Amino acid sequence: MFEDNAEYGYGIYKSQVVRRNKLTSAVEAALASSAPSPALKAALQKWYDGRQDPDVSIACYDELLPLLEKEKSKPEIKAVADYQDMLPKATTWILGGDGWAYDIGYGGVDHVLAQGEDINVLVLDTEMYANTGGQQSKATQMSAVAKFAAGGKPLMKKDLGRMAMQYKNVYVASIAVGADPRQAIKAIVEAESYDGPSLVINYSPCMQHGMPASTGMSCMAQEAEKAVSSGYWPLYRYDPRRAEKGENPFQLDFKKLKGKVDDFLEGENRFSILTRQNPEAAKELHKQLQEEIEKRHAERVRMAMSDKQLWKELNKVYGKKK
Repeated sequence: MFEDNAEYGYGIYKSQVVRRNKLTSAVEAALASSAPSPALKAALQKWYDGRQDPDVSIACYDELLPLLEKEKSKPEIKAVADYQDMLPKATTWILGGDGWAYDIGYGGVDHVLAQGEDINVLVLDTEMYANTGGQQSKATQMSAVAKFAAGGKPLMKKDLGRMAMQYKNVYVASIAVGADPRQAIKAIVEAESYDGPSLVINYSPCMQHGMPASTGMSCMAQEAEKAVSSGYWPLYRYDPRRAEKGENPFQLDFKKLKGKVDDFLEGENRFSILTRQNPEAAKELHKQLQEEIEKRHAERVRMAMSDKQLWKELNKVYGKKK
């Protein structure tokens, strides 16, 4: 069940940790014995020294398989061969939608991220329960019309990325594959290489958004580009490793906004339907959304500044007040 997605994925991860620890113990025992041939012993030592490196462990896996097969009649070698599938460094990604990550399964997501272990979470954010008919979720944006928000959602969406950053040791990225695939790939590679918990949130246009019939789902990339360029969807990366080197861990990958959020909203039925049904409410909610998005963007710009840049901006503000 998707409600237990995080817990289930974490269980899979923990089982891999246990099995790999058993493999490591078996390799240590084999290296301490006289059982392995010189070639096998050298290959086992190479794996042991580089077992946490994905490239090294995979290369050693290819080298070790035939050697283990030849000598697995020996008890010490058989103990290693029993766990040979764990020779490559495994990776665990937990995938799910926003209804799960922001709402019904958020407790599990938060619990997994809070453990500080090397596990990754990828959220495909459609900003509603798209798989069950389009009900609102905590990921649903202000003014969007959805089931249980027929008059337009009155509150801003939950800032899942910002919440995860408060742990300081979680890698966090907000991406939009359709809008900027290079940034998305860079974020996923960084998340994978980070030895700790990672959260990657991807903007995922879906049929429930009600894009124009003339374009529809065939223009998902263009729709994502509009969302990013207007500031509706942010692109950023938060990497704790940068803080360890004395650098700003937060990097904003799209700083200069182009156009207004209204231009993006009118292209999707989930927003434009409110304009047709209740123009006054739509005008007010869209105005509030524009203001809140500008505030959040300004906050992210400040977060991305170096200490020197931030002090410069503060001096401008307080200098004027004086």
